[in-house]
Amino acid sequence: MADRSMILIFLLCVTCALIPLMGGCSSSGSDSDVSYSSSESVASPSPSSVYPPSAQVSTYYFPPDLVSQMKNDTAPIISSYNGMNVFSCAMYSKAFIEGTVSVKDLFDARNAVNYQIFCKYAYDNFGVRLKPLHYRKMIFRADQPSPSPSPSLPPYYLRYAQAANQFIQQFEYDGILFRPDELHPVLTNPDTDTWLFVVDHPSNIADIYYSTRVQNRSVTITGGLDMRAMNSQDPLYLEDWMYYVPNEDVANYSPYVTTGKSLCHQEKLVAQTSNYIPADASAAAVARRSQYGIVPSSLSNSSFSVGGWKNQQYINDMVTNGISFPNNPAGGTWGGWGLYLIPLDKRFWE
Repeated sequence: MADRSMILIFLLCVTCALIPLMGGCSSSGSDSDVSYSSSESVASPSPSSVYPPSAQVSTYYFPPDLVSQMKNDTAPIISSYNGMNVFSCAMYSKAFIEGTVSVKDLFDARNAVNYQIFCKYAYDNFGVRLKPLHYRKMIFRADQPSPSPSPSLPPYYLRYAQAANQFIQQFEYDGILFRPDELHPVLTNPDTDTWLFVVDHPSNIADIYYSTRVQNRSVTITGGLDMRAMNSQDPLYLEDWMYYVPNEDVANYSPYVTTGKSLCHQEKLVAQTSNYIPADASAAAVARRSQYGIVPSSLSNSSFSVGGWKNQQYINDMVTNGISFPNNPAGGTWGGWGLYLIPLDKRFWE
């Protein structure tokens, strides 16, 4: 009888150990077992020691005179935005659209304690082991188990996306503040730039949506180069780094200028409008945040200006109808439904 009891205990222990690797979620269990702590000493996430530096990539793909011109073109515009780097994500398009947004509670992933909590949450619930950096490819590739602990598990990237989506939903956050995880080698500063994800949950099903969350929209900056993500054909291809490089002859560079005009040669974007309105977080979600040790953001529940480099082919439609986003739950660093933007309020950069 004693031997059978020992076997039963052993089997229970093995089962419990495998739960994180089977995609189990904490919402189906008890929060009483949570052991997160904000008092632990955590190194602040920083990419400064990650190889290679942006300078190495920019030297290979951008002539020195073009680098100088781009920096000279952008410097006075950045100064007009009170030092905020509005070109942080300029690799995505040649048109910067600006507007205002009102947000509820924000999760600040720039905070080292908060990021550690999310890392532990992703591992406990989805078996995803994250590195202490804010870079998507490094997050879900560098520590991927090899071989996979179970052939029945979803792909590692999908599990990471599931972790991010569930985290936002379970803790009822309206937005995420984080450091850049994709880089323009000349213009992005991954150590100091701040990006913002704003949640939008459409009630209908479509491939592309217009979000009405950003109001008072206008095109304020144009210029740059068509860019693409580095790939396996590039001499400097980096498996775990999301650099963008020119997708056209660098001689076609258009100087960055401020503008209030619509762009010509526009295409129509077929999309459905999402009229999502965020709600206040429930008392249970707020209590859960406290139990996990999440550090609240003083920037929550505020209205401020935002901007983003969005597809120039459809920018006029976005000014008229709303900034677009795809129905792609596994395609974003912090969420599959919503907008990736730059906060244009100095408080978010301090």
